[in-house]
Amino acid sequence: MDNPSIPIPGNLALSDILALANHKSAPYIKKRRNVSDNRAIYSVRSDFLYYYTDMWYRNRNADTDRVTQIMRSIEKEGEVDNRIYLAHIQDCPVQNRLLAFDGNHRREALIKLFLLKRKTYWVDLDILTNVRDKEVIEAFKRVNQSICLPDAYIEYDNEAEADTEDKESYPNDDIMNNPIAKCEYWIQQVRERWPRIILDKNRTKIPYCTKNDFATFLMDYFKYGGKDTELMVRLELVNEENKRGIIQYSPQIQNTARCLDCYLFTSGISKIRQCVLPKIAS
Repeated sequence: MDNPSIPIPGNLALSDILALANHKSAPYIKKRRNVSDNRAIYSVRSDFLYYYTDMWYRNRNADTDRVTQIMRSIEKEGEVDNRIYLAHIQDCPVQNRLLAFDGNHRREALIKLFLLKRKTYWVDLDILTNVRDKEVIEAFKRVNQSICLPDAYIEYDNEAEADTEDKESYPNDDIMNNPIAKCEYWIQQVRERWPRIILDKNRTKIPYCTKNDFATFLMDYFKYGGKDTELMVRLELVNEENKRGIIQYSPQIQNTARCLDCYLFTSGISKIRQCVLPKIAS
């Protein structure tokens, strides 16, 4: 843990705070090396994260239980495992923030330790500057070779979204103004209503559904004006309709659906799209 005897100024332009690296007046930020023309490695005191970073809008919200576990680990070890990856994205509504595209659980844990306990730690940052969103996507894929982010999240066009009235809430001021955060919220709601039915796999068989397919459905639902207040009602109706028709399926599917107490995907995601999306689009 580091003692924040010299406070970090929280009102500087991002370029100005980065320019202070290695200066004797700013012992809270150090530049380690340049990786390329627009990528560099820094070490910072962790309260820097509170003032100058936010979450990349394509990322999923941090799991609070995992954040708590990381907080305990950091306090116990006195160190932060691994670096945090951030980017300054051109034409982004949040101009004075570096957006964390990997390491958000560590970032959230460090910010909470600072806010709740006034504890700070040194952490390494891998920073991209003056890049486009597509370049950040490629960097995310490079860092997370084995992690599957739903296709709909990657394909979501934030540049088009930035022209809407919701752009000032970017990236995560209000969950209902962030399509990706909204999808994550509803995936969690469905998992609570029907546990074990949505799987983090590339492929699965009915009566299960992959998170990728369900996230794509949700993105389309909200794209065509679907309302949050109606979504669960519509899903319950599909579930009941499928339950009445379960006899047409194989004994294995019937038994699995009964054990899960969920018939939502016995006809696949296509049934939900046919029953819900056309009504929304019309």
